[in-house]
Amino acid sequence: ACAFAANLGVVLYLQGRPDEAAQMFDAAADGADREVSAACRAGLFHRAQLNLERGRTDAARADFERFLALTTTFT
Repeated sequence: ACAFAANLGVVLYLQGRPDEAAQMFDAAADGADREVSAACRAGLFHRAQLNLERGRTDAARADFERFLALTTTFT
């Protein structure tokens, strides 16, 4: 489910719908800890990027750090 949310978030973002994309990235990020899926973790990364783009640097940093923690041992 989180992989689908991450991919849909990218599509929505590319369509110029960042608020809806953010909702999908939130859903993907929620599953990033539970599901062993690179797409779920990518959703977390995309949420970090969107937060950075929106000037939410603290939220972006937290997401980037979580992304790195989840992917350092991911193969």
